[in-house]
Amino acid sequence: MHLKKIVNSLLFLSCCILFSCSTKNKNSYVQQLADKITISNQHIIRNIDLGMPYTTVKAIEKLKPSSEEANYLLYEITTDSSDTYTIAYTFDSNSLIEIRIYVYMIQDTSAAELLTAIKNYFTEKYEDHITNNNLLYIWGIKLNKK
Repeated sequence: MHLKKIVNSLLFLSCCILFSCSTKNKNSYVQQLADKITISNQHIIRNIDLGMPYTTVKAIEKLKPSSEEANYLLYEITTDSSDTYTIAYTFDSNSLIEIRIYVYMIQDTSAAELLTAIKNYFTEKYEDHITNNNLLYIWGIKLNKK
C-alpha cells in the first residue's frame, strides 16, 4: 500500500513537471515569435516606419520577398514549428502607407497567446487599438500638431 502511494505521487509529480516544462516552452516560443515579428525600439515594427521608401523597406528586410510589385512587398516566413507568418507592406507614391501582419499557427492556444502579445506590443506604443472586429485590429498613430 505504501509503495503504491509513492508510485502514484511520483507519477503525479512527473505529470506536473512535464506540463510545467511544456507550458514554459510554449510561452517562451510564443514570446520569441512575437518579438521576432514586432520588436523595434524606435520604429513601428521591425525597424520600419510609415513613410519609408520602398527601397529602404526592402533593404531592411533581410529576406527575399515572396511577392514583389511596384507598390507592394510580401514576406512569408515559416518557423521551426511549421507556423508561418506574413508581413505585407503597401506603398503609395514610393511611401509606405500600410503594414499588415498575418500569422498562421498550428495550435489555437498559441495563436491566442501570440495575438495577445502582439496587441500588447502595439498598445504599449500607441495606446489601445481603435478598431477591432475580432479579425482585424487597427492602431492609429497620433501625429504631434504644432
